[in-house]
Amino acid sequence: MNKSSIIFFGLFLVVCLSKSYGQDFNIESSSHIQEWLDRWEAKSGILKNDLFLDFQSLPRQKVNDYLTKIQNSDSFKISLNLSKSDVFWMNYLRNELSEYQDSAISKKPIFNNFYTYKNALYTVKDKDFCLIVNPVFAFEQGRGNNHNQIFRNTKGFEIKGNLSNKLGFYTYLTDNQTLNANYVNDYAAQYHTLPNEGYHKYTTLGKNDFINARAYITFSPIKQIRMQFGNDKFVIGNGYRSLIMSDFAKDFLSLRINTQFWRLNYQNIFAEFIDVTNTGGVGTVYNRKYGAFHSLSLDVTKWWNVGVMEGILFFNNNQRQGFELNYLNPIMFYRSAEQNLNSVDNTLIGANSYILPAKNIKIYGQLLLDEFKISELKHDKGWAGNKYAIQAGIKYFDVFGLPNVDLQVEGNYVRPYVYSSDTSLQSYTNFNQPIGHPAGANLEEAIGILKINSFPKLNLSFKGVYRIQGKDSLMRYNGENPNLNYQAILKSHPYGNLMLQGIKTKVIYLEAKATYMIKHNLFLDFSFIVRKEKNDFINKNDMIFNGCLRYNFLTQNFVF
Repeated sequence: MNKSSIIFFGLFLVVCLSKSYGQDFNIESSSHIQEWLDRWEAKSGILKNDLFLDFQSLPRQKVNDYLTKIQNSDSFKISLNLSKSDVFWMNYLRNELSEYQDSAISKKPIFNNFYTYKNALYTVKDKDFCLIVNPVFAFEQGRGNNHNQIFRNTKGFEIKGNLSNKLGFYTYLTDNQTLNANYVNDYAAQYHTLPNEGYHKYTTLGKNDFINARAYITFSPIKQIRMQFGNDKFVIGNGYRSLIMSDFAKDFLSLRINTQFWRLNYQNIFAEFIDVTNTGGVGTVYNRKYGAFHSLSLDVTKWWNVGVMEGILFFNNNQRQGFELNYLNPIMFYRSAEQNLNSVDNTLIGANSYILPAKNIKIYGQLLLDEFKISELKHDKGWAGNKYAIQAGIKYFDVFGLPNVDLQVEGNYVRPYVYSSDTSLQSYTNFNQPIGHPAGANLEEAIGILKINSFPKLNLSFKGVYRIQGKDSLMRYNGENPNLNYQAILKSHPYGNLMLQGIKTKVIYLEAKATYMIKHNLFLDFSFIVRKEKNDFINKNDMIFNGCLRYNFLTQNFVF
């Protein structure tokens, strides 16, 4: 175990010895449950629900409290104007929260021991112990143009529960073999890593073979504080993309401390990331880098939420080995700590906000400052150090009064060299994959998503992405790939760096998808994807049709 892991786990042990409060595990950030919570919050028109949906990976107990609030308040039910599909998915959520909801008990268990609860193969539940065991599988078959085969064979399990309602735990392990679309393979070749994943092996015919493993434990030293240690992903924001922190890159080792009281939600994440850009080959241990982040979310009014974030990236050097202890201070400004250390660590500042101007509408936005000088912006000479990203979007639920027809429109603007630094050991990446926007930087993007769930078990979605991006070339780093050396640009040509500089590339991504839930968490997906990428040197066209049968498995994010 390395020094940073010892530090993280040591802090956990100290708190574990104290009195702890009720604990559980998380709702996955990419779960469709998050989408339904988002919908119900907007339909209610108020933020007074203690969920703080801008910080995803929500505690299940918080979600259960929200569901109980709806169940026990007729006026709240009326304000939500629930449709038939809304009621269906609320019942689904009751079944999913079997550790809290007696309605999840199955009337027809198998051999009296299996599926005693509707959401799990095997459940043990008493006053001191809750254990939930589920198989995980996904079998996908598809075909692309040029006889490109799409394939996935995933099988594994998840184990989750709590001890004496004080220590929560979660374990997820799958073995995977995949054949991906051509554009996914191109991304893997560019970043030297498989999207969403970490280490993988290539087998015959380009097949990927890898293991996906995540695990963490949670507990609360006091009612207002929840701590989590292990490997997981986190999301900050309300958009389809997150420019501040997304769940696109591989999960990472972290200590997460979440403090919630009054109208405030304060989150600390102390993390260890992996850098694989410069390795010595087989048998070489990957380089480690570290991050410390704190984020504050405030419900200013019943309809307006504002959040701010500060983060810092650093790595081992001659003066420092392992995690920098100064950054463990949970309420300190990292910029001041960096200056006191006379270090050159990479600091980021972000802001996140959303409003509910009327029922069924959510307007949201993000701002990320990687580096910025107002004086240079005024001079407008294209200084490379003006690294910032902006997002704006709107969600409209029950469009024009049509039940369960939801529309989302979003725009993203990411300046050149955002997420990059002096070296890949300070870039905002994990396993070479951006922790922010999955396509990197130097881009403008428009996204439109239409979801139709008028029939409870059937969900239809139509997604369109249009992106213009300045690509890097062999001759020059133009700001796309965050793993490259940005300081070299500042020295060689600090000025004249314009938006979309480089090889101007247009990407169009269109997707039509139908998902049907056969039984609880057993889904059948059919999707048709068209992706076009074009510049002066390439003209790539992918056309993909595939089907997937999955159980307790979340679909992968290959929209880039």
